[in-house]
This record gives sequence, structure tokens and C-alpha cells, in this order.
Amino acid sequence: MTAKISVMVPVYNSKDYLRECLDSIFSQDYENFEVVVSDDASTDGGQEILKEYAAKYKNMILLLNEVNLGITDNCHQALQLCDGKYVVLFAGDDVMLPGKLSMQVEFMERNHDVAISYHSVEIFNSDTNTVLGYTSSTLADETNNTIDIITKMGIDGSMSIMSRSSMVPKDIYKTNVKYISDWLFQIEVSLAGKVVKLPGVWCRYRKYGTNNGKDLSRYLHEFEEVIEYVKKKYSKNSQLMNACNVGLARFLAGEAFRNIAVGKKKQARANLKRAVRLDTRPIYIMAYLFSFIPLGASALQKVKYSLKKVLSRLGLL
Repeated sequence: MTAKISVMVPVYNSKDYLRECLDSIFSQDYENFEVVVSDDASTDGGQEILKEYAAKYKNMILLLNEVNLGITDNCHQALQLCDGKYVVLFAGDDVMLPGKLSMQVEFMERNHDVAISYHSVEIFNSDTNTVLGYTSSTLADETNNTIDIITKMGIDGSMSIMSRSSMVPKDIYKTNVKYISDWLFQIEVSLAGKVVKLPGVWCRYRKYGTNNGKDLSRYLHEFEEVIEYVKKKYSKNSQLMNACNVGLARFLAGEAFRNIAVGKKKQARANLKRAVRLDTRPIYIMAYLFSFIPLGASALQKVKYSLKKVLSRLGLL
């Protein structure tokens, strides 16, 4: 008998994209899978669509929250109902391309030491259907182990991930981490086995409205909480300790570069000073010194362009 897959789909106000998302999952050529959908008290009418699909497909488990729990708690309750050998993370506005499940589970079945497998994801503009790029498209962008997950702030395109359930702690979603719990999920699971990137593009990630960018600045507090959690839990692992310092420095530097671009030099200096203490790479030191130089309007525009390129290379855009 083929191994069972649980596709976990936390949903909140994604009515316009639910049908495309669910159709892309249920049309997969792999037979033994369940779809666990947990709607977090959506107010856009999407719950009626979910009820329709739950009535149509016997392998769909539907949770309809009466009150909004938030991303992390919603994911937690969905995970408790996943009983497949493998868990796939998804969202109500993602699109699964044909053959993804069969391709990925076939690899996982042959490689029992792999905790996480993932693949490139096509990023597209939802309004125009224009392809904007691909995740993990170069060797530098690939994530191959826990160290990479920490220093690069996770696998870009979490909907590409398939995890081995036996390596996923049931309490993995920490309630004090409200928004970036998917990053902590990746860190914890990757410590149990190998992380492998598979060839091909098997999902599409939609950009639209407020979902049109990777604004990590509002998550600074949580980012530091996750880093401190990992450092405390794995304090005897010197490699992880160093990775946490490098990852936090990278995040702080990214924040500083954004601050410089909008003229907040004092705040930028504070973040860069912290970054340099954690990781003394030249670009951070140069940026710190640069933050003391006064700039005119035209020069600031050039700086903004340069900083955007730097942020992109750091994976912070």
C-alpha cells in the first residue's frame, strides 16, 4: 500500500483563490492522501466553499474556527489531525502543480534519513499571471541543512516542503511565536534528518496586495525569540550557536539597510552595531561607517537602489 500523505492547509480570508488551490491538490495523481483544512474564522465567505469541497471529497478534513486563533494556533490544531506518514505544508492561495505529491513521496520512500525535501517554486503576479521568478534557483539560494535554515531564515517557498511525520514533534508550533512559526518548524524538523532539494518546479506562489513582498521588519521581536529559543535548547551545539549569531546579524543588517534607505540613520547604526558584534563581516562594518555620512536627495536615491540589491542578495526582499 502506498504511504499516506497529509496536506495541511491553514486558511484565512482567501476565498478568491480557494477553488484553484483545492482543485490543484485534489487533481494530483497520487491516491493515498488527505487534505486537512483549518479555516481561522474567515469573514470573506470562503467557509461556504470549503463546506462544498468537504461534502464532495471524503479525504478532506475540515475545521471551521468560530474565533480567530492566529496563524500558529491554527496550524497547531491542523497538525494534530494529520495522520499521514508525510506532511505537506500548504496555504489557501498556493497552487500545486501536477505530479508534485507522487514525485516527492517516491523520493522520501527511497531515502529514509531525509526529514525534509523541498523544491523550487514559481512566483507569479496574481493579477497578470506573470512569472516573477523562482525560489532556490541558484546554488547560493539552496538550503541544505539546519545551519542554512537558520542563517538564510528558512527555506524560501515553504509550500514546497514535505516532512517525515515521525520527525515532526506534535507540539512544534510554539504559541509564543505568532507569525514565523514555519521557520521554527523547519529548524526543529531539520535537526532530525537530512534536508534535500529536489529538481523541478512543483508549486506556484501567488503575490498580490499585502502578500506582495517579504517584509520581515515587523517580525524582529519574534525573530529574536526564535533565535534565543534555539540557543537555549541547543546550547551545547557550537555550530548552531554560531549559526544563530550569523542569522541574527543578517537580519539586523537587513533592518539597518532598510532604515538607511528611509533616512533613519540612528536606528540603522544601533542595528548595525549589534550585527557587527555578532558577525564581523566587512559589509556590516562598512555599512556602519557609511551611516555617519550625510546624504542629499539624489544621493539617497542611489543608495536606495544599491541597498535594494544588497537586501535581495541577503534574501531579505
